Amino acid sequence: MKQIAIGLVVGALLLSVGQPAVAQQEEVGGRYTFTVVAARTMYDESSALQDAWTGGLEAEYNIQNWIALGGYLMAARPSTDGDFFPLVRLEFQDTVFLQTVSQQMTQIDYGAQVSFRAALDRFFFRGIGGVGGYVFNLDDARIATPAVPGTIDDKVTGLAWNIGAMVGYRFGRTGSVEFRVRDFIYTDFDRDKFAVSEPLLGAPDIPHPAENLPEKKATIHNIQLQLGFSFTVGGA
Repeated sequence: MKQIAIGLVVGALLLSVGQPAVAQQEEVGGRYTFTVVAARTMYDESSALQDAWTGGLEAEYNIQNWIALGGYLMAARPSTDGDFFPLVRLEFQDTVFLQTVSQQMTQIDYGAQVSFRAALDRFFFRGIGGVGGYVFNLDDARIATPAVPGTIDDKVTGLAWNIGAMVGYRFGRTGSVEFRVRDFIYTDFDRDKFAVSEPLLGAPDIPHPAENLPEKKATIHNIQLQLGFSFTVGGA
């Protein structure tokens, strides 16, 4: 996957050499495109994450009318699924409570991307690929009270790739709306880092009520359905 993404970027840059820059101005309407993105993220079933709403911004430099380079920044507030983690045992006099525990986190996705564009009158189609990283900032309550101080990291991070396709409609020369489907691929992923259960209150001898949970995976695929609103500036 890494070799394919790098090859697409290098190949696109080589092919863009020699294309008339004036065509880009006529087609796109500006050198710089900014996009506000609203999305629904459907996480990999093995991730222990529940689907969440996502928002973000993109900025691209239109090298030619068919290729652009830029970056993205996305944010979300997903919650974990407590069924994936050990039960917590709480005793009050002669009563024992067994509970699953989840947490809500702040997630950030960021990176660089390259997109390829083909237009048909006011409609246009884009393919896109990128590389960057993901960051999950864990719940403050979990960070503040670890079983052993210093043993719990407050962030979960890793390398991420993404690839997707889009169809859009252009309003005039500077505005457009796009519907997108993108796959954000997280590497070095470990869902166990999201466990909130206090080890000293665990109930390892009691069978977990959740059955047939997906196996852990180090690489997960998270599908985003995006709606983007774009405008271009910096025309000749």
